[in-house]
Amino acid sequence: MVKVPMMMMTLMLMMKKRMEVMMTMMTMVQRRMRMQSVEKKQLKTNWKIKT
Repeated sequence: MVKVPMMMMTLMLMMKKRMEVMMTMMTMVQRRMRMQSVEKKQLKTNWKIKT
């Protein structure tokens, strides 16, 4: 009986950790995407200014 709750706790903790990692990954990807889009916009504006 004692083992089951421990297992559940460890599983929950693992899931939480995984979720946190997933969230951080998602945020990182979103930030990168946003940065890329901003860079592209800047490039476009620079190109327009040059021409």
